[in-house]
Amino acid sequence: MKIKNKLKFNYQEIIFLLYILYFTVMYDIPQLYSLLNNFSIIFNLGVSCMFFILNIKNISVKRRFLVALIILNLVIGTLINNTGFGSIITMINLYLLFLYGDNNKIREKCIIISCFIVSIGEIFLMFANKTYYNPNTIGYLYFIKTVFISILIITKTQNKKSKYIKILHLVILAINVINIYNSGARASLLGTITFLVLMLLPFLMKSKKLFKIMTFIIIIGAVIFPYIYVSMWRNGIEVNLEYSNKQFYSGRQVVWNNMLYEFEGNELYGIGSRYSLNPSLHLNAHNSLFAVFTIYGIINFVFFILLFIEYIWKMQKNSLNITNRIATAGIIGIIIVSYYETNLIEANSFMYFVSLSIIALKELKEDKRNEEFEKIEEINNSIYTNVQ
Repeated sequence: MKIKNKLKFNYQEIIFLLYILYFTVMYDIPQLYSLLNNFSIIFNLGVSCMFFILNIKNISVKRRFLVALIILNLVIGTLINNTGFGSIITMINLYLLFLYGDNNKIREKCIIISCFIVSIGEIFLMFANKTYYNPNTIGYLYFIKTVFISILIITKTQNKKSKYIKILHLVILAINVINIYNSGARASLLGTITFLVLMLLPFLMKSKKLFKIMTFIIIIGAVIFPYIYVSMWRNGIEVNLEYSNKQFYSGRQVVWNNMLYEFEGNELYGIGSRYSLNPSLHLNAHNSLFAVFTIYGIINFVFFILLFIEYIWKMQKNSLNITNRIATAGIIGIIIVSYYETNLIEANSFMYFVSLSIIALKELKEDKRNEEFEKIEEINNSIYTNVQ
């Protein structure tokens, strides 16, 4: 009976585990990628709707009505700017997430199993034929697995003092950082570095004031970054990257420059997702928040960014738990990656933001002492006290 009770999951946990399993299999077994990716938009929508329905009693009527109006405005805008069906669905998924994300019924045992599934997937990824993916995808997958593996190891070993577990964790981190570096995915490398820094300096997340300032700068910076990047390119400013065989200007400046040019005169409802430099190609804006701004326009962007910032700020309230904190650090790393990628608004990478934010917003118990971080915690707690 005890075993049965331990393995018993509620409906939300079953959906969450299937969600994790679907995309882990899709990415870590490349032969199945094309097949499963075809259904990723519908699968995301189905999961979002089920979570929303299961949590609807916990969502205020005013908030539901507000989001309904925002979605209606989004749909009206798409009729003006000729946005594709898939792009509309992805935005609706995000708005639904903002409603149900902090009301989920996911428990720690489900979090551990989900992290275990993603961690096992790394073994398949390491030996998979990576010609199926571009280097940026490979780097991003290793970054995501670094976050989930860290949650798994640290959550499961809070009361254990084994040096071997600590060494194992460090070895896995080192291997993944090397794999990300070798992939040439600079955005994922920056996201991983950000994640590791935040994991080792928890006072940045424990302090409400510091957390809000830090995340606000990072989020707004993601929107402003393409303007700065394009301006530097237009003015012939060169930057030498000594430790990389890649040039500073990756070609994104051409995409962003043309999007900004097209955006003039279409500020209210944007240029639409069907805009492309080449009519035969799908538009890839290579920056998630900049894409929301230019594709959907100023009106939709204002609604989106306010809800997005509010959603991220909610994660700070659980920062006294190390599992929540690591997931939040992963979310911030994902936002850093979004400076160069559309990982927040693409159907096939959207789930990582969803799953980590659900973990970050799930209220768990405060930390049990963790030997691996005990000395670091003492230093950071003193800094945290001074900041307060």
